[in-house]
Amino acid sequence: MKGILKKVPFKIKFFAFTRLEFLIGVPGIYLVGIYFQWWGFLNTIFYVYAYTFWLSRFFKNVGKKNKLNRMSGAPYMINPQMKLPKSGPPGVGSLEEQYSQGTISTLSKVINKLKELNIDQNTIICFTSDNGGLSTSEGSPTSNIPLRGGKGWLYEGGIREPFLISWPGVIKPNALSDTPVISTDFYPTLLELAELPAKPKQHLDGLSLAPILKNSGTVKRKNLFWHYPHYSNQGGFPGGVIRSGKWKLIERFEDGRTHLFNLETDIGERSDLVQKYPKIVKQMKLDLHEWYKKVDAKFLLAKPKGPQPLQP
Repeated sequence: MKGILKKVPFKIKFFAFTRLEFLIGVPGIYLVGIYFQWWGFLNTIFYVYAYTFWLSRFFKNVGKKNKLNRMSGAPYMINPQMKLPKSGPPGVGSLEEQYSQGTISTLSKVINKLKELNIDQNTIICFTSDNGGLSTSEGSPTSNIPLRGGKGWLYEGGIREPFLISWPGVIKPNALSDTPVISTDFYPTLLELAELPAKPKQHLDGLSLAPILKNSGTVKRKNLFWHYPHYSNQGGFPGGVIRSGKWKLIERFEDGRTHLFNLETDIGERSDLVQKYPKIVKQMKLDLHEWYKKVDAKFLLAKPKGPQPLQP
């Protein structure tokens, strides 16, 4: 089998394995996964293999003629899987510290390759996460203290992520901004930095952060919104969030209860101020519900003979 695979072009192998994940994983959800709940395991196996295989070939062949030279002008994402050592280097013992070392090591490989190809000065690097650190009922390989909650929750521990953008010679190194931003800002930001026309029909929710990055202005935006209309294995609850300056309102979809927090003085969201500031709650709920209508947001449906969830 190994001898046969060696003769198959890499691109065909990569396509085959990613398609294999699709062909096995998707039917498995319906035929096997619904009963045994194994589809997550199957997906993990194939994604880990595909990404690890692709990344190793990428670093080996990038820059060579006709060999995966995907860095030439086209933006794309590297989402590597990290294999953690059984024990970290001296002074690095916890799983959280090992994850940090693995992340730094992977980023260093990318940056060093850019420098080797002499394109680091003309490459924008973005670093973020799809959610906060996993620190919930599903497991706790990390800690988000002083933030509350973690992945799958609407508290800051679940929706506040690292958000870094680097472009040597354009973006000032080590610059910090306290302007609240969101992942949908990446698309319009990169378009403007690349001097490409905006595509407002595609980036409906995001704004360009170029004025902040170039220190030439600010971003005018009143509110940020999050929509999480389902349950998950991390133990969180379905709900919506609106962030307006220092204020954050969470609305639960199960029963319509709301929570209000002042993130300037209570980043850990321990003091619910919903009873203390009814006017702020009322206005933020109006803004949140207007946004629901604007984006045609979907909500929970009641089970037969079950309680009626919120339907704004």
